[in-house]
Amino acid sequence: MPGQSTFNSILIILFSLLFPSSGILRGIHAIRSRAIFADTELQTAARSGALCMVIEDQEAPEEPELVTFMATKIHGRIKLPRGWGLATVPSDATFENDEPTNNTLWGTFMQLFKRDARRITKLSSNYSLVKAVVAIGQTIFASITIYRSRGDQINRFGYAAFGLTVAPYALMSLVNLIGNLICPEYSTMYIVENRALDNLLETITSPEMMASFVVEGTVGRLSESKATSSGEPI
Repeated sequence: MPGQSTFNSILIILFSLLFPSSGILRGIHAIRSRAIFADTELQTAARSGALCMVIEDQEAPEEPELVTFMATKIHGRIKLPRGWGLATVPSDATFENDEPTNNTLWGTFMQLFKRDARRITKLSSNYSLVKAVVAIGQTIFASITIYRSRGDQINRFGYAAFGLTVAPYALMSLVNLIGNLICPEYSTMYIVENRALDNLLETITSPEMMASFVVEGTVGRLSESKATSSGEPI
C-alpha cells in the first residue's frame, strides 16, 4: 500500500508467508487498478491509491502532533482541525491542468533522451525490480517442485503430496509479478487540493484556528466533477 510504515510492511510479508491467499488478493487488486495504463501520472497515482484529499468528517479527531510507527506516510505537512480528515482520492478521478503523457513503450523510451518541456506533474514512484526478480525465481522454483511431484508421489499421497504444498505460493508469486508490473509503488501518499480544502480555508478566521491547520506539499487539484466524491478514510 502507498505510504505504508515499515511495521505494516513487515506484517504484510509475514501474512503473505503464512497465508498466501492474502498476497494473492493484493496482487489481484493491483492488476485490477490498471494503473500503468492511465493517461497521466496523477491518474496513475489515483488508481494506485497514492493520493489523498481533505474531507469534512465530524467524527474525525484532531490530528496528533506525534506520528505513530503504524501511521501512513504523507508527503509534505498536514495538520487538520477537529471535524476534518483525509480520504483516498477515487481511482477514476481527473485533475485540473493535467496534460496526458505519452505512455506507449516507444514514447517512454524516447523520453529518456530528450527534455520534456511540458508542465506536467512528476511523482516519485518505482516498479520494484527486486520483487519482480524474486517473484520470477519463486514461480520457477515452485513450478519445478510441482512438476517433480507427479507420478509416484501423487499416487502414494494424493493431494497431500509434499510437492503440491507450494502451489499456493506459485500462484501468489505469479499474481504479484503481474501486479508489480502494472501498479507502481509509492513510498508516500500525496495530497491534492479540492473544494473541501477551500471550504476549510474559508472557516479559518482566527490565529487560534490557524495554529491548528497546516497543509503543505499539494501536487495537484481535483476537477470539480470529482472534488466532492468520497473515498476511504485514512
